[in-house]
Amino acid sequence: MDLSSATDPARMLGQMADEISASDFAAALQSYGRLSTAVQAWPRAQVLLASALLGAGDTARARDALRAAEARGKMGRSALIEKATLHKALGDAAGHHDTLVRICDTPPVKPKFLYELGASFLQRDDPDAADRIAQRLQASGQRQDLVHRLRYDIALYRLDIPAMKDVFDAILASDAPLPKLPQVFFSLRELPEPDRTRLCQGFWDRFPELRPKMKPWWDMMAPGPKGADAAADIWADAPDSVPRPARFRRPLIVDDGSAVLTSVPGESGVTLLGFAGLANRFMAPVEWVDAFCAAHNHSAVYLRDTDRTLFQGGVPSLAPDLEGTIDALRGMLSRLNTRRLICLGTSGGGFGAIRYGMRLEAAHILCASPPTSFDVVDSIGDDRARLLVQRMAAQFGKENLDMLADVRAGGGKTRLTIWFGADAREDAAHARHLEGQPGVTLEPIPDFAAQT
Repeated sequence: MDLSSATDPARMLGQMADEISASDFAAALQSYGRLSTAVQAWPRAQVLLASALLGAGDTARARDALRAAEARGKMGRSALIEKATLHKALGDAAGHHDTLVRICDTPPVKPKFLYELGASFLQRDDPDAADRIAQRLQASGQRQDLVHRLRYDIALYRLDIPAMKDVFDAILASDAPLPKLPQVFFSLRELPEPDRTRLCQGFWDRFPELRPKMKPWWDMMAPGPKGADAAADIWADAPDSVPRPARFRRPLIVDDGSAVLTSVPGESGVTLLGFAGLANRFMAPVEWVDAFCAAHNHSAVYLRDTDRTLFQGGVPSLAPDLEGTIDALRGMLSRLNTRRLICLGTSGGGFGAIRYGMRLEAAHILCASPPTSFDVVDSIGDDRARLLVQRMAAQFGKENLDMLADVRAGGGKTRLTIWFGADAREDAAHARHLEGQPGVTLEPIPDFAAQT
């Protein structure tokens, strides 16, 4: 111990704080023991004792020390800051929030505490109060990255897509570093075109550190040929099981990225109606899927979910809603001379395949890793595409987003086969939600945890 601090309580407490920062909790407890009885009773000393005890694993005594500190009366800023940290470590959200309010009541306030208070208001379901904190943070002229983060958090809480776009534009227009943005790629997906492509390009150019994570996602969000030689190269990586052009009995559909792709009428009377997932793909290029149809002279229609509603909102290029889209599809299927309809849905597209397939009285619905119920999403903590899930529940009502009623109404007339990875927790839970229903067959893939 620094002997020059032995009679200086402030220096002794500072040393104790340094020992806690260095995770030397035993030394901090020894330093506390060397304090006079009067100094030990100070609020800050009790807060530091609580921190040292918590670090040493004595949670019960840490809580006792914290209660003693609160009973001692008014605390200085340093003690309040340490107290806030302690409440957070103890998982005491109410205590953490109340202490942040006290810290931020007296200026000057460091931007990090304003941000934490704004985030705490969101956790308490008070976005208006978080808005007021964001305005204070903006007015401080400091830490624009925290301003952007808090405004993004508020927009995410409110599912406010235009506000998210404004935050992304502000980030690209400022010199501030990139803040940590939860679910940023899911949020970018939610933006309408042309803003989505423009902002993706802006993030790509401005923040090279994002590129390794961003590239595979962005490639998936841009369907269709990636170059002039794409048609020639489409077979380079195709599995041997995919029919090659020599076997085609009708022209192959070449994917140009459109929301609706339609073949010429085949002669078999069979039509495949495909529903792409949220990444605008069928877990394989459209050409590979259509090769099987072309080889058997089947007709085909492939749909993309451009409004990102799992097709619950319809396909805008066909009709403005679900019922109108189903009517439009009936007309298309009739023109393709359809006598037997097969629906295919991969990932998020499986939701549409089941709902539309049942209503169109398809002979068979084939799905790979489909979502089947928003109640399942909640019950298992499925955080994939959380922003989309919250938006759809608000837009359509969660009670309308469960495939169980659709399958039961079908009464087994339409067969439904679901493939999923047996070790993929979320996909397995969605599949088993329909287990045992009429016409349903589950096909778990052993020792497989990815999407099929």
